[in-house]
Parts: sequence; C-alpha cells; structure tokens
Amino acid sequence: MPEKNKQDSLTGFFVATAYISIIIIAVFIVGGGQYKAILMTHKETSIEEFRQEMDRTKIEIKERRVQEHTHGVIIGGKVKR
Repeated sequence: MPEKNKQDSLTGFFVATAYISIIIIAVFIVGGGQYKAILMTHKETSIEEFRQEMDRTKIEIKERRVQEHTHGVIIGGKVKR
C-alpha cells in the first residue's frame, strides 16, 4: 500500500510541474514585450534608463492593444479580421 501512495504522489508532482511550466510559457508569450525589454536592459544601465525603457515598452503595448481592439488581430504587421 505505501508503494502505491508513493507512486501517486510522484505522478502528482510531475503533473503539477507540467502545469506550472505551461503557465510560465503562456505568461512569456502574452507578456513577451515586457520581458524582452527587461532582458535587453539587463546589460549595465542606470535605473533611470531602465525606467525610461519600461515606460516606452508600456506605451508600445498600449498602442498595440488599441490597434488590435480597433483593427482586429495584427499578425506580422498585417491585419487579420
């Protein structure tokens, strides 16, 4: 009986790990612009430069959302309705 419980807990652990990794990948896909800005500014920059870059990224994301909302989904610069 203890062997079965051990197997179940191991399976549960792997399932939980898979779900967590899927969520992390989805977050990267959805918020890719913000993470890209963070990675690009990882090199030696001052805090002020970093904040300016983040503000620019936020503005770009807002503009993109407005475009998608008004013109449909934009894929590769082309509007897909």
